[in-house]
Amino acid sequence: MIAAILASTLLQAPTMETWTLTVGETKRTAQVYKPTKKTEGAPPLVLAFHGHGGNGRNAARSFNLHEAMPEAVVIYPDGLATRTQRDPQGNRPGWSYLEGPGSNKDFAFVDALITKAGTEFKTVPSRTFAMGHSNGGGFCYALWRFRPDAFAGFAPTAAKGSRYAGPVKPFYIVASRNDTIVPYAEQEASFKDMIARMKMEEKGTKGRITQYANPDGVRMEIYIDGGTHAFAKDSVPGMVAFFRSLL
Repeated sequence: MIAAILASTLLQAPTMETWTLTVGETKRTAQVYKPTKKTEGAPPLVLAFHGHGGNGRNAARSFNLHEAMPEAVVIYPDGLATRTQRDPQGNRPGWSYLEGPGSNKDFAFVDALITKAGTEFKTVPSRTFAMGHSNGGGFCYALWRFRPDAFAGFAPTAAKGSRYAGPVKPFYIVASRNDTIVPYAEQEASFKDMIARMKMEEKGTKGRITQYANPDGVRMEIYIDGGTHAFAKDSVPGMVAFFRSLL
């Protein structure tokens, strides 16, 4: 009996595998966790983008979305060396979102990942989400503009991006008041602009989360804490609850 229980537990333990895809002429990799819990319908798909200088393995350890949402396929893609304001030589990996989709290899990588997940797990756009931290969060905003139909909702953290405004979509936004990398004032200006653009009205608060909805029922939640630029791990339960509410 004990052996059977242990065997069942081991079968349900999340395991990571690496996908290697050729996008154009470039080999791209991503760390993938398969669902360990059944759900009705197609499994949710979450693409989780690391910050500049990070990688998929570290993002998995930091975000831990595969543990928090075991019914989902969770993909932690690996970025390529990318120029940013803080890394003008482009020595560290990240995400490029300052170019349009015709010339941006990261958008093509996302397309390839979504296609492969759809083939292997039967995932669908209405149950697909993007989240990311810092540079990865900025990339989420770019996907909002350039790939809006591929995602049911977005969850950028420690980022700004209202200038990439796409169609009205659900958002779970995470910001920290003592962020000195992406100053909180700039993040606040971004999400206030989004609130105005999408005609959101405040509906209440729940702990650190302020809830909004527009007249069409599209929702936004904003999680604010007193942290710095580091990923706010305490925001994950609310993020997962938000994703689940959209299924």
